[in-house]
Parts: sequence; structure tokens; C-alpha cells
Amino acid sequence: MKLVKSFSVDAPPERVAQALCSEAFNVAAETDREEVVSARVVAIQELPESRVFEVRSTEYKRTRLGRIDRSGTVESVTRHTYDPRVMTLSWDYRGAGSRWVTVAGVYRLSPSADGTRVVHDITIDVHVPLLGEKIAKLIAREFDEAAGRFERLLRRYAKESPGVDHPPAT
Repeated sequence: MKLVKSFSVDAPPERVAQALCSEAFNVAAETDREEVVSARVVAIQELPESRVFEVRSTEYKRTRLGRIDRSGTVESVTRHTYDPRVMTLSWDYRGAGSRWVTVAGVYRLSPSADGTRVVHDITIDVHVPLLGEKIAKLIAREFDEAAGRFERLLRRYAKESPGVDHPPAT
């Protein structure tokens, strides 16, 4: 299943990219998800042509139908790769059950009259006989529900001055 989300941020693409790659933004965005208990960012590689980091999270387990099960936790890793030459941030989520479910995406940043146009391409693959489509729709619905919160958070962090890894006071 493929989803495409797009929105504008009133900040230049470099500032939006800086926010998308910041530790504070990623921890805030991850812990905003209902199932996430805690999250941290681990830098993997920092080169002029790319930046690779992981968001490692502890999240509640899921039932076979994809619902949150607060009786225990599992670990997940989302690997992010930012390429400043083409202004894209690719990500790949791996959690418990990732042999059954894979979720990945790409944020594409481009200058616009409003500042930055963000296009988020998301791919959800569920390899579960009979229930796969239902689970994929549940995951897609979670992306839909989180989209507004994510956009507001990114706008807040992108407004912050360069080099600062926390949001402005509200």
C-alpha cells in the first residue's frame, strides 16, 4: 500500500532538513506516537554527502490485528538517511514482526513560494495471509491520524534558529 502526504512549511528547505534530522525533533515525533514508551537517536554516519542516524524506540507490543497491547514492550529501529544533494530523507522502520510488516518512506523537500514543500511517500507492506490488507489499512489510518500532529511539530522545529536542537517556547 502506498500513501503520499504533502504539506508546506514556512521555512527554507535547509531549515526543514535540519529539523527533520535533529535529535530533539525525532525524539519528540517518535514519542508522540501512542504506542511509543521511549526513544533515542543514535548517529551512525556523518558525511558531507549523507547523514545516517537511527531512532531506537521501546514501544508497546501489537496484537495480531495490529492493535496496541500494553502488556509488554518491544524494540524498534527506524534508520534515516539524509541526502542533502537531492534534499531527501529516506527512512526504514524495523520493529517486532518486521518479517511480516515493512514500512518505509521518503521525505522530498523542495523550495516553494511558502518556504518548503514537503512530499512524504510511504510504503506499507504486510505479508500476512488473509489479514494483510486489514493490517495495512490500520497502519495507513495511523499515518492519517498522526499527519496533522507531525506537520505542526515540524513547523515548530523548523522555525527555530539554525544550530539549536530544541523547539521554540510556545
